[in-house]
Amino acid sequence: KFRASEMDSMSVFKTWVAEVKEKIDQAMSSETSGVHIDLSFERELISALLDSVPPGVDEVLAVFRIIDLLSHRGRVVIDMAPTGHALDLLRMPDRILAWTRVLLKTLAEHRKLNLARDAGVKVAELAHRVRELASLLTDSERARIYTVMLAEPLPDRETERLVTDLRSLNLDSKVIFINRVLFPQDIQRCQRCNRARRWQLATIAGLRRRYPDTTLYIVRNFPNEISGKKALGSLTREIWQLA
Repeated sequence: KFRASEMDSMSVFKTWVAEVKEKIDQAMSSETSGVHIDLSFERELISALLDSVPPGVDEVLAVFRIIDLLSHRGRVVIDMAPTGHALDLLRMPDRILAWTRVLLKTLAEHRKLNLARDAGVKVAELAHRVRELASLLTDSERARIYTVMLAEPLPDRETERLVTDLRSLNLDSKVIFINRVLFPQDIQRCQRCNRARRWQLATIAGLRRRYPDTTLYIVRNFPNEISGKKALGSLTREIWQLA
């Protein structure tokens, strides 16, 4: 069985920040109980640090939520954004770890305050989860990246960039799906379709030369949107592995 979900990453991030700030408020109450202590600067400092998160943290927190849904034998499939955004997300663990180190170092200077200690615990928990995610992504037994592309010039260049950058991140995509490929029986007398098919064949030939150790799958073009169980079955019968 498949279950689909669209995660509101910004909402997840706002919930995490709210939890940290609630910890700070609780700690403020205990710090000032029975005596007047002005901690407004410390509170503003920690709040500002929490608001200075690197872009993409919200999406990483959403990935954590997805991973939490995994059962011991379950699988999670994440449909990622186009090349540039996907690469930014895959680079995000290192960026978040750098941010948490700066944040924890700053909080350490105020470690005698409960509010700093409580905030530090939440940030340290985040750093631990990020390390787990980084370890998961680089473990080929637990995580795999599948590239999906169109056999056109621009997607071809984007795919080349993606594969190169993945390798620089110690990640790899062993499988490429080439989507919406025109078959001879789909063309008939359409001259434009014939030209498009020649472009596709030239692109596929280039992929075979560049990535001899990568498994290539051809996905036939369908005139209508794939929707429903029957249509999905038709799609899976038209996926062909290149020899």
